[in-house]
Amino acid sequence: MREIVMVLSIGVLLSGCSHNQIKKELATRDIHLVVVDIEQELNSDTKKANLGYAIAENLKQKLENEKGITVEKRPKRATFRDEKKLAQKRKGVDYIVTGVIDNISTKRVEYPTRPRSEGGSSSGWTEYKACASGTIKVFKAPFKQSRKSFEFKNICVRQNHENYREMLTRTAPKIVEEVFDDLEAFLVIDTVK
Repeated sequence: MREIVMVLSIGVLLSGCSHNQIKKELATRDIHLVVVDIEQELNSDTKKANLGYAIAENLKQKLENEKGITVEKRPKRATFRDEKKLAQKRKGVDYIVTGVIDNISTKRVEYPTRPRSEGGSSSGWTEYKACASGTIKVFKAPFKQSRKSFEFKNICVRQNHENYREMLTRTAPKIVEEVFDDLEAFLVIDTVK
């Protein structure tokens, strides 16, 4: 009961906290985690863009810069199954961060020539757009079920030349920015002393 009251009071406290207060609180923690590649088996564009890996690498870089968080390095790419085995031997981490890409979309938009109000016309042009949607999931030891999920929807990149793979890869830092503050706040709340 006492733990529930403590968690609720911290939740109320953090709901009114600024981003800086959450960072200060996070710095007092000693969280060990590993980031596992995000599932990207959606289609060939996602695989060729290696979007899951790009998201995971961006997450690792951001988390490594946070005080109170240690991102564990592994001799080879970490897998969920390997991390579960380490946890059973009590050599694992506190959290596994992973996720899944649920949807990607690419679109070509043609803008036709239009007359200008001051005379003449503007030339037509083409814009290309690539978007990704999915979920970042956080698992806490013993890693049986997801502790928290953070959705990202229609995170897009636009440009004036067609290269959907590059554009999908460029969504990775935007996806991390979209979920990062919520991820930090969750880690503060979930690691109540």
